[in-house]
Amino acid sequence: MKKKNKVYLILIIAGIAFFSFKYWNDYRERALDDLIRLKKSDFIGFSFTNSVVPIPDEQADGWRTEDLEPVDELLNFLSQYRVKRQRENFFDPNYEGKRFSFTIHHGKSNPTMVTVEEDYVHIYSGDYYKVVNGPIDTDWLNAYYEKYKKMYNE
Repeated sequence: MKKKNKVYLILIIAGIAFFSFKYWNDYRERALDDLIRLKKSDFIGFSFTNSVVPIPDEQADGWRTEDLEPVDELLNFLSQYRVKRQRENFFDPNYEGKRFSFTIHHGKSNPTMVTVEEDYVHIYSGDYYKVVNGPIDTDWLNAYYEKYKKMYNE
């Protein structure tokens, strides 16, 4: 085999290996909190609603804070759930269950926007995830919402 053909063969094999690994990595099961970006040194705020998003913050039924404590509490709760990426949008606009949305605002980068249902999560970079060890405890999320709404809306 000629040297030129070997180089092409190696490049093809490397390309197949790279894309196979990327596909496997994107669609493997992972912890939900690992997918939600929080850079504490760049953190400037957090907002949480019990409504369907996107809704401008000033119109949403929710609360906003610059404290990290509620974010840490929420991410700690979400860390118990494992998710797997889906190829399609599983969010039903006529969904009758509870739906919560939150945004982690950063100073130097785009905000992290997330919508949570009992069985699905949408991270607004276009990724949809199915909860594999759910459903997510929406009663806990509702209590969390009410607790901090009282603190930050007074």
